[in-house]
Amino acid sequence: MDGNLLSRNLNFAKIIPRMELFIQKLVEKGFRKQHSPTNTNIMPISSKDRGWELIVDNILFSFTMRDCSFLHLNPKIIAQPRTTTQLQIIVKNAHELQIPLTFASGKTGLSGGFANPFMLVDLEYLSTLAKPYTFDEKNAMILADQSVLISELIRVVQIRMNNKYIFPCQPSSAFKLPVRLGGLISTNASGITSGKLGPIENWVERMLVILPTGEIRELKRNTEIGNHEPAKQSQSQSQFNLFDQIIGGMGLYGVVLNAQIQLAPIPNPKEMKYYALFGSDFSFIFDALQQIQNKQIFPLNCEFVSATTSIPGLFQNLSPSETVRWIILIKDTHVVTDEFLNTVKNYGKCGIQSLSSSEYQLYLEERTGLAIQTKSTDPEQEFLRFPGFEDLLMAPEKLKAVFDEINYQFKQFRFPPLIVAYGHLNFRRGQGSLLHIRIPVNVSKLANDPLKIYHQIARIIAKMNFLLEQKYQIRPKAEHSTGMFTFWHARQNLPYFLSLLQEGKMVYSPHLFLFLQLCSQMGINRNDPFPNAKAEELLVKLTFMYLANKDKFSSNYLLGK
Repeated sequence: MDGNLLSRNLNFAKIIPRMELFIQKLVEKGFRKQHSPTNTNIMPISSKDRGWELIVDNILFSFTMRDCSFLHLNPKIIAQPRTTTQLQIIVKNAHELQIPLTFASGKTGLSGGFANPFMLVDLEYLSTLAKPYTFDEKNAMILADQSVLISELIRVVQIRMNNKYIFPCQPSSAFKLPVRLGGLISTNASGITSGKLGPIENWVERMLVILPTGEIRELKRNTEIGNHEPAKQSQSQSQFNLFDQIIGGMGLYGVVLNAQIQLAPIPNPKEMKYYALFGSDFSFIFDALQQIQNKQIFPLNCEFVSATTSIPGLFQNLSPSETVRWIILIKDTHVVTDEFLNTVKNYGKCGIQSLSSSEYQLYLEERTGLAIQTKSTDPEQEFLRFPGFEDLLMAPEKLKAVFDEINYQFKQFRFPPLIVAYGHLNFRRGQGSLLHIRIPVNVSKLANDPLKIYHQIARIIAKMNFLLEQKYQIRPKAEHSTGMFTFWHARQNLPYFLSLLQEGKMVYSPHLFLFLQLCSQMGINRNDPFPNAKAEELLVKLTFMYLANKDKFSSNYLLGK
């Protein structure tokens, strides 16, 4: 495929007839088209026929295909393959006809990663192994299907390996949401053990993947230092490392079918120590945390919570008689925890409390609970927490300045200030501290005038993404998928992505398609250096499109039909 052909195909007018041809070809291969807007599952389907349904223009069903991001576009076509053969037919024909598609499984993302008005492939029911998982106890490995829940892997590994090994990546969300192995690998996620163990890229030994062309290939770890940032394209195309690109590639370069994961050895649980450090004085704690990072002190768990006022809830039990404004939870052997505690004590005075395993777990769950609630300065108001520039990775010494900047910008855009911040310390073995942030959106105002509030949300998301990038050299979403923001963050590398499309190394991403459409509307030539003067305005338009169109019942609205 030459560049001119690709260019001609990047418009809505030509993609709609290709989608009709795509449906026709899949029907010829054995799929059945179901398109009644009110048909959910009326006709019984035998087990051998499952996975062959193409759900087309189904108002109700497409409306249910959403993640946790509020960034949604209802797909025209939905497929839920059960077998590798079914998935291979879909991917191969989508590639040949240049159909934009995305993949979903756990649907726990925060960036609208699978939102698109074209084709969604739901992998929740895809099975590629005879058993969901099998152990190699001798080599401390587990082979697992892409659809297996991470919560299940965490549980069975600990039991099967007699508490000598753990599943190495444990996102706190996995204990509350259906996080699956395929999604974990595609976003290169980590979790509460990342300080010592790092992300999943350190533990994947082998993967079976399906490539954008439909080819199925087994990939094994090698010794080459990989590029796990899909937006970082400094390496030449000849150095394209497929194993490394798929981990953290968000399904752009291939989809994981199953994977073999090395398990992480842990000390004897009886040797574990658990501590809570707490205080009200911010004058020294961030410098102390910077020193801990510089000294490479990496506890197995290392979490923090801070607040502009008193931290609410269970944390008050640590010091009932005084205000607690920051808390650090650590877990490891005494060698690591003693070094951590001594470093902090050298910088200032704080409370230190030894905890039992069960007490530590309670405090950890309390910290995790902050991710699903909003603490604002107005207790009478109810708020939703909108993502958009969460998971900010930075040096610990920058935490307070960045948090203050966020609250200043919230004030400018008439959002209430945040009073609670939380996240991981020593994220991924010393890369920095990870600050979790959400936008507090008033529920009543959103219900009364959604389009106005969506535009307000789009403006603050664009402002913060651009400001953090330009002023602080921070790129949000360091832990999760960048989803619909991917190509905005990688806007200076658009020619590279287009070259990957031409070579069949990348799927036709609807996020790239829609991004290029907006570039064209704004007079931006994708082959030229991207003008930063238009970057913020473009992101406002892009975010508003995903927010506002989520309430339209049909993909036909966005496709102009």
